[in-house]
Amino acid sequence: PFSDHNELYETIDATNLGDIQWDTFKLRYDGKWPTDNIPPWMDEAYEYWFCAPSTLIENMLSNMEFDGEIDYAPYQDFTAGDRKQRYEN
Repeated sequence: PFSDHNELYETIDATNLGDIQWDTFKLRYDGKWPTDNIPPWMDEAYEYWFCAPSTLIENMLSNMEFDGEIDYAPYQDFTAGDRKQRYEN
């Protein structure tokens, strides 16, 4: 549905999340390092952005655009043709 990753990022950035606060922290590898030929990613710090999942879900469920569009129970499809079970939510 997206032509490339830039279009995906633009869509995510344009999505209204209500009053959810974004938070961030940095991650850095702290495991054992090789003695030579150290990969550059081992020495980098990576920034991780997130928002509180509980607040995000609360806002989604209170959004009237989702009214009647969410299945709250798992769905099982027993298709006789290929004899496979499919589970969805």
